[in-house]
Amino acid sequence: MTYIRRLIPCAPYEIKTFEAWLEELAQEEGLFLISCRRAFAKFEKGTPKPMRYRVDADPDRCWDPSQERRQLYEEFGWKYIDNRSEHLVVYGTDDFSLPELHTDPELQMEAFGKLQKKSLLHIAAVFLFLLLVMCLHIFTGRWISWLRHSNSILVLFLLLVLYFLDVTKEYRSVQKLKKQLKAEQSSPEPADFYATRKKLYLRICYRITVDVLCLVALLTPLWMRNFEEHISLSAYSGEELPILSPAVFGCDAESTKVSLSYYTSFLAPVQYDIFQFGEDFYLDTQYFQCKTDFLSRSISRNYLITTANGNLTEMENQTLDDGTEITYRATNSRQYLVIQKGTDILLLETYSEIDLWENREKFYPLLDKTYPLPKET
Repeated sequence: MTYIRRLIPCAPYEIKTFEAWLEELAQEEGLFLISCRRAFAKFEKGTPKPMRYRVDADPDRCWDPSQERRQLYEEFGWKYIDNRSEHLVVYGTDDFSLPELHTDPELQMEAFGKLQKKSLLHIAAVFLFLLLVMCLHIFTGRWISWLRHSNSILVLFLLLVLYFLDVTKEYRSVQKLKKQLKAEQSSPEPADFYATRKKLYLRICYRITVDVLCLVALLTPLWMRNFEEHISLSAYSGEELPILSPAVFGCDAESTKVSLSYYTSFLAPVQYDIFQFGEDFYLDTQYFQCKTDFLSRSISRNYLITTANGNLTEMENQTLDDGTEITYRATNSRQYLVIQKGTDILLLETYSEIDLWENREKFYPLLDKTYPLPKET
C-alpha cells in the first residue's frame, strides 16, 4: 500500500479551503486522506474518484470524537477520518446523495469560542515573551547589548509584529465564522489553495525564525559577556581611540593591561568598550557615536538607572557653556561618570581610588574627536 504525504496549504480555521483541497486531490490524483494532524496530511494512493470531505466543529477538547458521536455520523454515511485540530474533526464519504452534516449551531459556536481563546493565549504569549526578554536585559544590566545588536533587535521586532498579525488573523477568521453561524449565513467560497500554500511557506519560515531569535534574545543576558571579543590595542596602529593613559592619573603604565571591544549598529555607527586595569588601576570606558541627541540622553539615563542605582554616597551634575552635560554618581565601592555632548556620549566606571569627578576635565577632549572603526594592520 502506497502512502503519500503533502504539506497542508492552509491554516486549520480555513475550513472550506481545506475541504476543497482534499476533494481535488481525491478526484484528480487519487489521493485519499488517512491523517491530517499538524502541518502534513497523509494520503493513500488509489484510483481517482470524487469524494466529499467535511470538517465538523467539536467542542470537546480531545483528539478523537466520542464513540457515540462517531457512531451517529456513520449511521448517516459519514466516516470519521482524523482530527484537523483538537476541536476540528474531518469526515468523508463517496456518496453524494447523503445530506450535509448539520451539527448543532450552539455546539459549533462553543467549539469556535474555544479556538478563539487559544488564539488569545498565543497573542498574550508573544507579548509576555517580549516583556520577559526586555526585563532580563534590564535587570541583569545587559540593556546596552540591545543597542550593540540593534539590527538583530529590529529584525526580531518586525518578525514579532508579523507573528502578531498572523495570530490575530486566526482570531478574526474564527470570529467571522461565528458571526456567519449566528446569522445562519452560508460559508464563503474556498480560497485558491495554491496561492495560500505560498503564504503558508512564508508563515512557517518566519515563525521558525521568530522562535529561534526569541530563544537567542532570551539567552543573550546570560552569555553575552563570554562572546565579547577583547583585542589588544597593539593590534591597531595610527588610530585615535577614546582612551586615557594611566599615567594621567599617576598610575604605572607598564603594569596596566588594556583591551578593546567595538560594535556597530544602525543606531550608533561606532561603539567602543575599552577596559583598562592594573594592580591599583581600573577604568571601564564606553564610548558611543549615536544617531540622535535623544538616543544619547536615553543611554545616559538608562545607564545610571540600571548601573548606579543604589547605595549612592555622592551625586554631582554640571552643564558646560557648550552644552556638554556631566553626571557623576558614587557608591562606597564604585564611581560612575557620564559625559554627553550632542550625539556623542562617554560612560566611565571605576572601583579604584581615581576620583572621576575631580578628573572630569581630562575626559572632555575625548568627545572632540571622531573615532573611526579601527583597522587591523
